[in-house]
Amino acid sequence: MSVMALAVPPRGVGPIPLGHGRWATIRPIESSDRVGLLDFYASLSQESRYTRFMSMGRGIGPGAAHDFADAHDRGAAGFVAILREPGARDGEIIGHLCLEPLADGAAEVAVAVADDVRRHGIGHLLMAEAMRASRELGFRRLVATMFTGNEGMRRLLLSAGGRLLRQQCRAGINFMELSTDPQDVPGGSLA
Repeated sequence: MSVMALAVPPRGVGPIPLGHGRWATIRPIESSDRVGLLDFYASLSQESRYTRFMSMGRGIGPGAAHDFADAHDRGAAGFVAILREPGARDGEIIGHLCLEPLADGAAEVAVAVADDVRRHGIGHLLMAEAMRASRELGFRRLVATMFTGNEGMRRLLLSAGGRLLRQQCRAGINFMELSTDPQDVPGGSLA
């Protein structure tokens, strides 16, 4: 891809500057992202995969990639962050967020960002998209489960704009529940 082609970012949220002529965009997940998701999760460090899935593993399998990529068909939602650069990694998935519906009108949220592009706001922008999508899909609450020591995820959830409804810590696991209702937030709006 030529550098000139990178001058106009594709549709979605962005550009998110990453330095060294690189930037990222965020867009809804598509069926064509299956292979990219497999590669993304395989490329995460073992520690990042352990933190994201709360178990040891090499990433996700084809079935999970299919489910994530076809989220819309199941009433779920997903977003990916895409790397834009004048190099070999252009178009690579560098972040993923999924919203999985639960039986009680809530959705479970989970997010992962590539190790080498953290601290550039990608997770925050993925969460902002998750809040918007939650309201559009009628999810009144977002829930997340993480290790108690995962302060990055805890801060990310708290910065998403929803009011913290409940937080429980048991046996090293932290459960958080956020409201997605703009009326439930002081000031009446979500970021």
